[in-house]
Amino acid sequence: MRRRTRSRVMTSVAMAALLAVLGGWLLGAGAAQASSAYHLDIDVGEQVLSEVVDGQVAASYHISSGSGEDYWFEGAVWDGETPRGWFEIYAKEPGWVEGPLGGLYNPMYFTGGFAIHGSGSVPDYPASHGCVRVSLGDADWLYARVGIGTPVHVHD
Repeated sequence: MRRRTRSRVMTSVAMAALLAVLGGWLLGAGAAQASSAYHLDIDVGEQVLSEVVDGQVAASYHISSGSGEDYWFEGAVWDGETPRGWFEIYAKEPGWVEGPLGGLYNPMYFTGGFAIHGSGSVPDYPASHGCVRVSLGDADWLYARVGIGTPVHVHD
C-alpha cells in the first residue's frame, strides 16, 4: 500500500468532511456519511485501520486489536476477540476515560463496549481485550474527524 503524506491526507479528509457537512445540510441528518461514502476499515489480519473516502484509502493507522485470549472479568470468562462485521460509531467520549478494563483515550464506540481508542501501548500484534487500539496522536487525529454514525467495517 502506498503511504500518503500528511498534507495529502488532510486534503482528502477535509474534502470528505466538506462533502459530509454539505450533504447533511442539504439532505438532512444521517445523509452526510452516505453522501461522502466515508467509512473506517479495520483489517485485523494486517493490524491496520484505514479511512476510506469514495472507495479510496485516504489515511492508514497502525492498530492493535483483540488478542483472542480468554480473560476473567466480573466472575466470567470472556473472549478477547475484536468483533467482525459492519457497525457504526454510536458514541464518543473526549479525553481519558476509565473503563472497566483500563484507560481509554478518546474512545469511539462501534458495538457494545468495543471502541477504537488511544493507548500508550500499541504493539505490532493483537494484544487488547477486543478494542481497537491506536496511538495517542492517531486517536486525536481520528477523534476530530470521525462522527457519530460513521460506518465501521471490521474484517480479517
